[in-house]
Amino acid sequence: MLIKTGALNTALLTDHGIVPKRTWAHAEKQGTVSAATARRLVRFMRIYGKAKQTFGAKAVMWLVRPTSALGGATPMALVEADPGARAVEILLGRIDHGVAA
Repeated sequence: MLIKTGALNTALLTDHGIVPKRTWAHAEKQGTVSAATARRLVRFMRIYGKAKQTFGAKAVMWLVRPTSALGGATPMALVEADPGARAVEILLGRIDHGVAA
């Protein structure tokens, strides 16, 4: 839904490893995604929503920028798996409460 409305673009998802380009092309053609891809998309959307609450229009910029609080990784790189997504959520919570440093 957000992709169709233009709030996000497919390049963000494919270029940052949330969904491989071939998988995305196949999903568009078939009209469905695998359970694993759906889980990655749900994790990303959960993190994106929290980042949007924290950073507003700058959420995507924050998601693709390496941060020392995540060991130099980008938040997008960590969203692929639950432990990484949880680390990003914790960091966003800390930022919201002013204790991220």
